[in-house]
Amino acid sequence: MTSATEDRAIEILLVEDNPADVRLTEEVLRQSEHTTNITVAEDGVIAMEMLHGTGDYGDTPRPDLILLDLRLPRKDGPEVLAEINSDEGLVNIPVMILTGTEAEQSLLNAYNIPPSRFCRKPIELQRFNNVVGQLGMFSRQPISLGPPAGQAESQAESRHASRPLEILLVEDNPADVRLIQLILEDAEFHVNFTVASNGQEAMNILRREGGSADAPRPDMILLDLNMPVMDGREVLAELEKLPELSSIPVVVLTTSQSQEDLEYAYSKCISSYITKPVDVHQFNTKVRDLLNYWTNVAVLPN
Repeated sequence: MTSATEDRAIEILLVEDNPADVRLTEEVLRQSEHTTNITVAEDGVIAMEMLHGTGDYGDTPRPDLILLDLRLPRKDGPEVLAEINSDEGLVNIPVMILTGTEAEQSLLNAYNIPPSRFCRKPIELQRFNNVVGQLGMFSRQPISLGPPAGQAESQAESRHASRPLEILLVEDNPADVRLIQLILEDAEFHVNFTVASNGQEAMNILRREGGSADAPRPDMILLDLNMPVMDGREVLAELEKLPELSSIPVVVLTTSQSQEDLEYAYSKCISSYITKPVDVHQFNTKVRDLLNYWTNVAVLPN
């Protein structure tokens, strides 16, 4: 049987407020074996206006597939799902939920949402191709995420009850700084970050010198190795001399794959050494996994 979308572009509605995830998803769709048109809604209110064709969105095409983030401003993913499910004109549109963390995936499993209906961000090319290739057979059974017995509220309360994770990002490449900032600004990570563009600035912040008297003590340091003025190797050597800072985990995030750099960094008792991938999709995944570990798994000193 011929699919209704085989002779035209597949219309995708991406409901996502994180610019980095939007950019990465658009890149995956450009590489797809399927021709697609993508429309982006940055929150749940805009998404529903697009789906209903109201307000400024009267000309928005009806999507063949909705890619839906769970955590959105103004109206979140579960609220969008509930409205779609209650509308006979929308309930048959396939929805793929995009998850940002293992905790969100566990939540979807708890609701018995089929694995074919959600995937981890950023979406992988093969996963997307498989979903689009099966649109004609895609399950039209509505999926629902109504909160069970206060579970959603308790999770939110526990996530925000503690103070934010303070991160010192020591990086001289503006493009890498911006991408990491976009990921850090994602609602799933409860963090504050301070940026130092070289090792000397980082040490001033850590020692609270040179105009940094009010700088917060970081809970972790993300450290590039190759920087001007004072590089990351020199920062590690300086940190070794300061026992009052020895409890701060240091994660090296660098392009260097040198065995010498690797051995030197671990000799200075760093917590982890991560090489930056050239591919922005892989870079996003590595940083997300790193932040998920330090915000949701690791226990840090007060």
